[in-house]
Amino acid sequence: SALENFDKAIEYTLKALEINERSNNIKKIGSNYLSIGNIYHLMLKTDTAIYYMKKALDFYEQGGSFNGISSTLGSLGAAYDAKGMYAEAIEYYNKALEMKMQTNDWYNIAIIKCGLGTAHFNTKQYNKAIDFSKQSLAIAKDITALSLEMDAYKVLYESYDKMGDYKSSMHYVKLFMEVKDSIFNDD
Repeated sequence: SALENFDKAIEYTLKALEINERSNNIKKIGSNYLSIGNIYHLMLKTDTAIYYMKKALDFYEQGGSFNGISSTLGSLGAAYDAKGMYAEAIEYYNKALEMKMQTNDWYNIAIIKCGLGTAHFNTKQYNKAIDFSKQSLAIAKDITALSLEMDAYKVLYESYDKMGDYKSSMHYVKLFMEVKDSIFNDD
């Protein structure tokens, strides 16, 4: 089962953590903690996820790992969004975005912008949700990241729907379904 796989993943990551702690490899310790946090996030154990992500952030900051810090900030944004703490989610996403914009990591920039779109949608700031989702969508199309296109289309159609712009909402629902079909029928 998926739960057993998560448990195994945590078990192996804890073993790696033990080895990295013995050799005092600060960046790898941060990476191990982030992996554990992300696994708990997938398991919907948000408080535990945040605990490990914050530990990861501490180690990445000690080790001066730019990518580690920015990735962890993005993960914290997603975890706080899942927890319903949208102001915190937006704060972490913005910090992650500020760092990622200094790189050419367009895939993660698109993820963060989509996360900002979702968090703004959840706070009923539909215009901001649309703005960030369109930015994410443009990048996703540019780098041919269909799953990210699908995520952006979802926020767009939901935002337009909440604003009462049903024509735009239906336009994005149609695009969402086309991308979804192309992902799941791509054999």
